[in-house]
Amino acid sequence: MHCSNTLQIDLRAALMARQATQVRALLATHGLPAFARAISRCSARVAADALSLLCPDDRQAVLRHLPHPVCDSLRPLGIALVVAQRGAPLVASTAQCQPLRTDARLRVDA
Repeated sequence: MHCSNTLQIDLRAALMARQATQVRALLATHGLPAFARAISRCSARVAADALSLLCPDDRQAVLRHLPHPVCDSLRPLGIALVVAQRGAPLVASTAQCQPLRTDARLRVDA
């Protein structure tokens, strides 16, 4: 069986079981291009469901790898690529992806 087909089957199984950690593991194991290909072969509702289980940074990375028509089909479902407006900083939340790291040398003046 082709790797992409296996990934798509595994992705659907993880979604049916609502296993967010498994969806994230599939992305980590197979990489962005393969995961994006598998997502692009799903219906918009299935793709939106899978993307909703990823942390914001991973979701945005996958969206950047999807074809434009697929991204367009996800927009009505509330899944869209975040693009910073000119002059406005792009605020990304990584707190959901990895634990915060503290630096012992960091000094905060009150």
